Amino acid sequence: MTGISSPIVFSTEHESANTDDATDKAKQYYKSCINQGSNLLGSDAKWRFCLNETVTYLRYATWALFIQEASFTPEIIQVVQNMIEDVRTAFIDNLENLSWLDADTRYLIQLKTNAIKSRVGYPEIVTNKTLLNNEYEALQLSELDYLGNFGKILHFHKNYVNETKWYSTPSTVNSWHTYEMNEIEIPAGTLRKPFFHPSFPKYVNYGIIGFLIGHEISHGFDTKGKKDSVITFVMIFCCKYVRIVNFRQN
Repeated sequence: MTGISSPIVFSTEHESANTDDATDKAKQYYKSCINQGSNLLGSDAKWRFCLNETVTYLRYATWALFIQEASFTPEIIQVVQNMIEDVRTAFIDNLENLSWLDADTRYLIQLKTNAIKSRVGYPEIVTNKTLLNNEYEALQLSELDYLGNFGKILHFHKNYVNETKWYSTPSTVNSWHTYEMNEIEIPAGTLRKPFFHPSFPKYVNYGIIGFLIGHEISHGFDTKGKKDSVITFVMIFCCKYVRIVNFRQN
């Protein structure tokens, strides 16, 4: 999925011929704010470079700082996980209304939908000090030796395998469907005002985050999702087998 702001900008541009002066001024102000933010102190500022390097190579440590500052609680994760199950159920129930799908295909789609895994908020290590300390226990860095630090970090990450690696950072405002893993991911950055809050009415949270969940689930069956995953391969094989059996029987 592209940035959440993109469809808003697209819709504004698309409808610009029918907007009034106030809307045009708001649109120009929005664009000026974006441009000012992107040029803040220059893209090559040392602080920006150092920050990007730190976030890139010490991801869990910096993620932990964000989650602490954002006051993101496990209760929020549970609320969103429940929403995922609700949308998943509605997605499967709606298959019965698609008359152009045969029964075998509906069944296989249901199998894949139920198999979709979800990541919400942040990985466990971010809020577990013991796991976090163990993660970086062998990495000793110096405040005065960038080149030496870089070499140590490269060695630290060499042959590092993490099966629970997240596609994005918790601060990201976006959502994803990872085709190969048949998995959707909704970072903590997306689950904040004005997009989501536990105190919002359910229709607001479902109207925004519920929409994102349904969008990501549907990616599992788009032109790419229908091909890329182990379970999809099994589905295709089963479909072909069923068709061959039916053909022979008829």
